Amino acid sequence: SDYNRRTKDGDVLESHDMAPGVKKALLELAGRGSDLHRQSRIYLEFVPRGLLFLPSRLVFHPLLQPALKHLRIEALDVHDVVLSKLARYNADDAGDIRAMADKNLIDHPRLVSRFQAAVARYSLDARAPDGSGYLKNLHTVERDILGVPESEMDFPPEYGLD
Repeated sequence: SDYNRRTKDGDVLESHDMAPGVKKALLELAGRGSDLHRQSRIYLEFVPRGLLFLPSRLVFHPLLQPALKHLRIEALDVHDVVLSKLARYNADDAGDIRAMADKNLIDHPRLVSRFQAAVARYSLDARAPDGSGYLKNLHTVERDILGVPESEMDFPPEYGLD
C-alpha cells in the first residue's frame, strides 16, 4: 500500500491456536523495549480477541510472504479493520478509514453487514451499552467519509442502539 502513517506497534490478534510459549518468545524478540523495538521504533503488541468490536467469525486474508514453515501471516479484512476502529474512533482512526475509502477498499453494504454481525455478537455482552457509540461512529464514517446516507437499522432495545 502507498498509504503511510507512522505507527508505534503492530497488532497481533491473540489466538487459541498459538503454541504455548510463542507469545512470550515473540514479545521478547519484538515486544515493547526489545532490541528490535529500539532499532526499528515499532513493536509487536498482542490484542485480546474479546476486546474488539468484531463479528464472531473474522475474515482474514493471507499476505504474500516467503515460505514460512511455522508462521502464517494474515491480515484482517478491511471491513473488520474499520469495525475495530469504531470504539475509539479518533483522528488517526478516521484518517486510516479515509485512506481505505480513497482506495475504494470499503464496500458499504459489506461494512453494514459486518457491523450487524458484530452487534449480534455483543448484544448480550457487557459492552452492549456501548452499542450506541459504535452506531454513531458508523454513521459518521458513512456520512463524512463514504459519502453515503446513514444506514437505518432496527435492533431490539436490549442492544442499546436506540
